[in-house]
Formats: sequence, structure tokens, C-alpha cells
Amino acid sequence: MFKLFWAFFRIGTAATVRPAAAVEAVGDWADGQPKRLSAREFARARDRVAVLPGPPALNLCAWAAYRAAGIRGALLAPLGLAAPGVLVVIALSAAYFRWGTATRWDGVFLGLTPVLIAVLLTGAWQSVRAGFRHWLDYALAGAGLAAVLVPSPLWAVAALLPLAAMAGALLFPSVEHSDPPATASRRQPRRRPAGTRQVLPLGPAVTTGIALKPALVFALLGLLSLGAETGFLPVGHLLLVRTAGWFSPQEFADGLALAAASPGGLMAGSAFFGYKLGGVPGALGAALAFYAPPALLALLSLRRLGTGTWPAPLRNAGRGARAALTGMYLAVLWILAGLAKAHWLSVVLFALALVLHARFALAPVWLLLAAALAGGLVY
Repeated sequence: MFKLFWAFFRIGTAATVRPAAAVEAVGDWADGQPKRLSAREFARARDRVAVLPGPPALNLCAWAAYRAAGIRGALLAPLGLAAPGVLVVIALSAAYFRWGTATRWDGVFLGLTPVLIAVLLTGAWQSVRAGFRHWLDYALAGAGLAAVLVPSPLWAVAALLPLAAMAGALLFPSVEHSDPPATASRRQPRRRPAGTRQVLPLGPAVTTGIALKPALVFALLGLLSLGAETGFLPVGHLLLVRTAGWFSPQEFADGLALAAASPGGLMAGSAFFGYKLGGVPGALGAALAFYAPPALLALLSLRRLGTGTWPAPLRNAGRGARAALTGMYLAVLWILAGLAKAHWLSVVLFALALVLHARFALAPVWLLLAAALAGGLVY
């Protein structure tokens, strides 16, 4: 069993420089096992998992390890795959909350913000190109954008996703296949002066109006992260910043930047948010609460329903929800862009990151490291 854990730990570590390679690596591993998945079976499982919440690579590894080694494999493989990202984020979180809030480090984090926006914008553009093929995609995305940018009550934002899913199931052509990613969040906060950083005090969570249990919040965040990272951004902003009030917008952006530079990608940010609420135990608990429900849902789905294609109405419902989430995702990007410093370096960093990431697929870790160095020297 240690051999299985170590195999997926290595796959998770390699994702630092090649984030998109994790799914391929899981497929290669599954292909080499005695109870192997055929190429067609793995491709179908990948398509099915793409409709479900959570990280596709982690959800697939739970299924592949279950096929190869039973329940113990399904438990250990996701732990191995997620461990590198979670451990790196915990280390970065400890440094951030110890030294990162000091004024002398402001330039470093101000350098990260425009690059983070460029990386996330590239993901949104790829989602739109891959999945938007019908006028309803754009209409639902527009509704999601308006729900966040126009002041709206929480219930109205929450109601948009089921309504979008219903519209998708009823109005999308049933012959089309759906595979766009997604996103979610809430109304636009009051803008702070560009280039200033606000970090709330480290310590016990203080909620604004709604008392929320952190474990339940992170489990809900995992289950609502449709379209993987595209869903994590807006739902995380809605739950952690706008509803619970545990993090300032700047803290949220800093946590995303640190997570994007880790092997686990954006969704390893759950460990950053958990670290603030409860130190290392809080980070581990938040990561477990976030990753476990989607992996369990994927495992049960593939085990019970097989790897066949989802029924057309269900595919279209997921497509409608992800289209609305994509609009919310873009709205949260606009909110985070308001945190960038009004400076020529911000424009240069954004433009360079956009070209290098979108055109040449340069890993976010290198872009963020360069941005941190440039920001520390210039700002």
C-alpha cells in the first residue's frame, strides 16, 4: 500500500511544473495495473468525472485505485495525490501569517495579484472556448456576472445555480455533449484604494451575521466546486469572504496566489484558509473536508453507474450550472483586479503572464515566483 501511496505522491509532486499532466499520469498508472482500465473506459470515466465537482485528477485516482486495490487503494491514492500540494500550502501559510502581513512584504504580494488574474483569466477563456456553443451559455454566464456585480441578497445568488441547471436541462439541445468548466460568488464589495492590502487578524473565526462551522463550509465548497478550479474561485469567495467574513478580499487573493504556486493548484487553497482558522490541524481538516466529499461522490458514481455517458438532461443541467458559474467567476476576477496596484509594473506583469501562460503554457509557479521578485524590487 505504501508503494501505491508513493506512486500518487510522485504524480502530485510533478503537477507543480505540469499541472495539466496529472490526469494523464493517473491514466498511465491505471494502464499499468493488473486490473487495468482500458483506454476507452478511462476516457469515459474522465468525461463522467468532468461533470462532477472537485479536482478531476483526484476523483479519477480514487476510482483507478479502487479498481486496482479496493477500498484501501481508494483511500490512500487521493491522500498521496493531494499531500504534496497541501503540505506546500501549509508551509507557505505558516510563513505568510508569520511574516507576510508585514508592510515590507507588500510589494511581493502586490506583484502576485496581476499574474494571478492573468492565470485565472486564461482558465476562464479556455472554458468559454471549450464549452460555450449555444446562446443559452452566454445568457446564463451573463446572469452569473450580474448576480455578483449587482448587489443581490444571498438567497438570489444561491438560487441562480439550480435555476441555471433547470434552464440547461430544458433548453440545451439534447444531442450536444457538455464539457465547459464553471464558477460562483456574490455581490461586489466596496472597492479599496488600489494597491493597499487588508489582512484580517489571525485567530478564531469571526463570522458576520451567519454562524458557520468550518468543516461544513469546506465540505460544501468541495461539493459546489463544479468545473474544478473554475468553481472553486467564486464559491470560495461567496462562502469565505462574503458570507462568513473569515477573510478579507486581499487575504483571499493572497491565498489563491500561494495555492496556484503549489503542486495542488488553486484548490489546495483550502489548506491556506483552514490554516488561518486553526493552524496545522485546521489546514489538514479543511483539506480533508474539501477533497473527501467530491472524491466519494465520484467513486460512488463510477462504481454504481459505470463509465457510460451521463443522460442528456443531466449533462445539460450541469452545463447550465457551469455556464452561470463561469459568469460569476469572471465577476470575482473583476473584484480581485481592483486589488492590483495602479502601476506600470502591474500592466507589464499581467500582459507577460497572459501571453506566457495562454500561448506557451508556462506553469503558474514560475510566473508567480518571477512576479514576487519583480514586485518586491519595484513596488
